[in-house]
Parts: sequence; structure tokens; C-alpha cells
Amino acid sequence: MTFAAMIAGIVLLLAVWLILRWFATAEPRQVIAGLKWIGGGLLVVVVLTLAVTGRLGLLLPLAFLLVPLLRNWRMISNRMKAARGASPGQGSRIETGWLSAALDHDTGRMDAAIKRGPLAGRHLTDLSEDELLSLLSDTAQTDPQSARIVETFLDRELGPDWRERAGTHQPGSRGGTDDDGRRSAGGGSATMTVEEACAVLGVRPDADEPTIKAAHRKLMKQVHPDHGGSDYLAAKINQAKDVLLKRR
Repeated sequence: MTFAAMIAGIVLLLAVWLILRWFATAEPRQVIAGLKWIGGGLLVVVVLTLAVTGRLGLLLPLAFLLVPLLRNWRMISNRMKAARGASPGQGSRIETGWLSAALDHDTGRMDAAIKRGPLAGRHLTDLSEDELLSLLSDTAQTDPQSARIVETFLDRELGPDWRERAGTHQPGSRGGTDDDGRRSAGGGSATMTVEEACAVLGVRPDADEPTIKAAHRKLMKQVHPDHGGSDYLAAKINQAKDVLLKRR
């Protein structure tokens, strides 16, 4: 083995070690992007090698197979995303004056961090029923959006009986909905930014239409009023979908 070959081998091993180390610590999004660059680089090397050695014709049969696949790759990828729905571990976030609410896409469980008032710093899941009713009373007076989230949490965690025990039905706080879960009364229509819409649906800003629609369908199954969910959350999810689709 010549000295040049030894140096080349050491450099190659070092490069492989650095690449493996990077893959182990990088975010999945970065890994995917890195694999694309590596794959593209290898393809260029193979094509150049075959061209230099006069064997470029070997790629022609393969090209007839790859060109249609590459041409339709985006369509195939979109259909696969739509079939899978939202990725595991994703969640939705809704910010109100009093609460930072989160909905897990996989389990349908919801929780919210309290940002104001005597219970600030705690979560809905940490509160007793009396504390939740106290929070509901406070938010009903100053922040109806937060009150609807507390109501939704009480309905999902304690069932409808909490209203009888509390001696109130919070009249006017739960407006009706149409067949698509959209607010028909009492919900308001505050402007939603693209960033907020992405947080509500749990998608990236560059999400394509099939991904947006898939996330919307999955969430609506969890929060639609006809399925024991919340008209307020359903309205926010519908609004988020509209915001993201209209910008495209």
C-alpha cells in the first residue's frame, strides 16, 4: 500500500466518522436534507465516472425508469402524507389572554398553562374541580375565549355533570355550529396569522395542501361538537385551515 493510499483511507474513515456523528446529533429535518445532498452528490459522481470511462450508455435503461418516477415524485409524496395524516408526536397550540392551550394529535388529550390570575404558572390538569370552576368564573368575565377552553376541558375530563354541580350552564358561552363545526354564534372571528394557524394545526409553515387537509381532518374528528368536542376549538381549527389554504 502506497503512502498516498494510506492517507486517502484515513481521510475517508475520518469523513465517514464525521458524517455518522452528525447524523446521530442532527434533527430529522437536517438528516433528510443531508441525505438528499449526499444522494445527489453520489449520482453526479456516478454519471461523471461512467462518462469518463465511456460507459454512460449503461444509465439509459435506468433513466427510462427514473424519469417518470421523479416527475411524479411530488404527487406521490403528497398522497403518502395525506394518507398518513399528521405525524406522531405533533400537537396543536392555541393562545388566549389567560391560557396557552395544547391538544395532542395522537391521544386527543388537552391541557393548558395558565398565564394570568391567582393560578398562574399551573396547568389545567393540576387543578381540582373547584379550582377549575373558579378559573372559569374569572375568565368568563374578562376573556371569553379562555373560558370556552376551560369549559371544553371540564366537559372532556369530567363530563356534563360538572355543570349541574356548579349550578350554572354558562349561558351564551357556547354558540351553535354548522355541519362543518364552524361557529354560528358567540365565537367571534378574530384575525388569525399564518404562524398561529400553523400552531393550531400543528404543521410547518411550508406544509402543502394535502398535509394541511390531513391535519384538519384528524383534529376535527377529535374536537367536533357532534363527537363530544368543542365548538370553539372546531371553529379555530377550521379558521386555521382556511388561513393556510388561502395563502397558497
